[in-house]
Amino acid sequence: MIASHRRHKNLAAAVEAFRRATVPEAELVVPARDAEAAGRLRPLVRPAGRVLEGVEDRHLPLLYAGARVVLVPSRAEGFGLPGLEAAACGAPVLATPIPAHREVLGDAAHYAVSGTPAALAEALSRLWDDEPLRDALSRRGPLRAARFSWSDTAERTLAGYREAVAGGRPPRRPAGPLV
Repeated sequence: MIASHRRHKNLAAAVEAFRRATVPEAELVVPARDAEAAGRLRPLVRPAGRVLEGVEDRHLPLLYAGARVVLVPSRAEGFGLPGLEAAACGAPVLATPIPAHREVLGDAAHYAVSGTPAALAEALSRLWDDEPLRDALSRRGPLRAARFSWSDTAERTLAGYREAVAGGRPPRRPAGPLV
């Protein structure tokens, strides 16, 4: 599981789900970039799992590729990059059914009914035991991830700016206060 101590990442529910799930011989592993991050994560993860300290971004593909399941339990995401990165590496992804995950991961993830510990545990148990489903997700993940690229994102963003400038109007701002 790629996790953060931030509330919207839903780590507490994920740890509780792992405790409840039927996942024989499973180990909950949560990577942390440095000692500070590991210190924040350990109290949340123990005793259900362990925190790997000193994990850099370049190490994540190795963790993803070696995982039987990657759990992405977020309650909210702007895009959902951790799940997409895991899918790109061929890892079976279990995600919460939030709009960002549904849009980005599509059929390359298995979805819990919700982000509650009970729903995550049920979905984790099912995916853990369903090898054909894990294999299908592993095949779909890299295909889905190939639809997204930084250069395409940059080109679309630039096109949007050009369109706004050509129309002589600034880009529309959302109604209401900016947060």
